[in-house]
Amino acid sequence: MTMRSNKVKEDIFFEHDADGVDSMVIKNTFSADRALADARLCRDAGKENFGDSKLVATLPMELITVWLKRAGVDWSNSKACEEVIKRNLLDSSNSKFRVWDGKY
Repeated sequence: MTMRSNKVKEDIFFEHDADGVDSMVIKNTFSADRALADARLCRDAGKENFGDSKLVATLPMELITVWLKRAGVDWSNSKACEEVIKRNLLDSSNSKFRVWDGKY
């Protein structure tokens, strides 16, 4: 399997704050278009059931990373990661990433 990057753009700039501290800022912009298209295709094809398992959503890793960072959760805490992802998937603003609309 080949991993493709969702990175669209990278900006690097320098800031000087009021305290006289200089810092370099790296701003990466990512696209979720591929994950959204995959979710739509799976929904349209009815591909959410896999035996006893469900395909709940397709998510770009960059988005999960942002969610975990905002929640202050480290990747190594799998239970907390699960809760952050679940909470964000239940948010209506992220519904387009969902494949399965059931409750979990």
